[in-house]
Amino acid sequence: MIVDQVGAENPSSDTLLNVGRKTAVADQEGNSKATKKLIYVLPRIRLTGTAFGQDFFSVSKAHFHPDKEKTWNEVIKLPRPEWLDIYREFPELDEVAEAQPARGTLVFSDDEHWLKLHIGRLLAIVYLMGSRKWQTHADAFRYTSFLATEHPQDMVELFTKSGRKIENLRSLQLLPPLELRGANSNFQVALTDERNAELMKRFDQNPYDRLGAACYHLFRSQIDDPFFAPRQQDAAAFCACLEAAFDVQGPGYKEKLIDALQSLYGQHPKFARWIKGLYSERSVFNHGVAIDPDHESENDNEVAQAEYRDRHLSWDVLRHLCFDVIHEQLQDSIEATQRVLARLMSPMRTMLRQFFYSDEAWNEIAKPLTATQSTTTILNLKDDALGDFIELCCEFLNAHRWEAMNRDVEHDQVFKALKTLGAVIHELGKQQGKKADTDAGEALYDVADAGNIDAIKAWHRRHAPHYSNLPPDDLGNTVKSVAIRTVTFFKV
Repeated sequence: MIVDQVGAENPSSDTLLNVGRKTAVADQEGNSKATKKLIYVLPRIRLTGTAFGQDFFSVSKAHFHPDKEKTWNEVIKLPRPEWLDIYREFPELDEVAEAQPARGTLVFSDDEHWLKLHIGRLLAIVYLMGSRKWQTHADAFRYTSFLATEHPQDMVELFTKSGRKIENLRSLQLLPPLELRGANSNFQVALTDERNAELMKRFDQNPYDRLGAACYHLFRSQIDDPFFAPRQQDAAAFCACLEAAFDVQGPGYKEKLIDALQSLYGQHPKFARWIKGLYSERSVFNHGVAIDPDHESENDNEVAQAEYRDRHLSWDVLRHLCFDVIHEQLQDSIEATQRVLARLMSPMRTMLRQFFYSDEAWNEIAKPLTATQSTTTILNLKDDALGDFIELCCEFLNAHRWEAMNRDVEHDQVFKALKTLGAVIHELGKQQGKKADTDAGEALYDVADAGNIDAIKAWHRRHAPHYSNLPPDDLGNTVKSVAIRTVTFFKV
């Protein structure tokens, strides 16, 4: 390895890798400008379309191809540099096995100046068009760039902010970052989705489009490395994403954003309070604060921030919220008349309801399940009273998620609710001559009465495939679904 820090070049952020010092010699050997091509390599991810066999595609002026010999020979028409094998996969569990070279994705364009300017937003857009994007961290999209030539050299120059290091295939091997351990390196891009097509169209017409900016901020929040992208920085990225998506202009960013969000998802005091806490979190990250915020502070912004931090699912809800808002704006661009239908079909409303009302949903369902003579009362429900109870159960199933609750729930309360549910399932099974339900209900009652958490988990594993997501068309199906949801308390 040769290290050169004196007078080191400080390249632009999108140029992390360049041809080494033998480039000048290579030019004398016959490489001309016409035989050089700027290539961006993403060694950790293989990008494909969702159509069968679609292993290459284009977005605007950029072309995405697999790092295969066929691409080099038939498309780029230049030899693949051997030093690219610096990038390796994780080695197999066998300690003596050598890590194999990584083969990811190549990105190039006839307009290389355009590609240099817009590679960051381009990859952000491609990431958010992924059919299963949340299963892949944005770390997989880390790229490097180089000039491919007719006569590639065995040396390569790696730049840092303060210096440059010259390496070759024999001096260095780069494994994936820890964040990509166990991650799927295949990533399908839903190119034919109507909203994705609109996003690509907008990016092609204007790479600085506000929705492209929104995608970039959201993409950056999905970097899993906590050093490069701490969660406090993600708060700033989420705010910037939502502001760009809604085209919010200052002053009064927070108030305008709250109004825009509530116009989509309805008036929720907890919703507005949560966004206020998010902005306070961003302010602390950007500007600092005199003291750590807490619930006893005299400053309401600090109290809102403390409440925001209490909600453990904020990060996950925010990324889904940002993505849903971007899709909403794209749908509005396609056809505004479909906006209401798109909202009704969006799962974001359910997520927000669970996020803000899980405490209330559990409190309401726990009342009849833990009351005196609860089993007898539930079994004797008729007409409107029965309908009201089934509706209450449905509200619990739709609006509750254990992870979203702010307060601690006593185990004894859950055990008592499970005993009631088990008894009701048992009795209904007897009435209907369903031995499987009779046995399942009795088993649930017994393990809950014993407070045996491991046995409760085992009951869930056995019965969840049959009892989950049953239609609430009668008391039996409804109670079974509530039992499965309640048991998951011990799986959180």
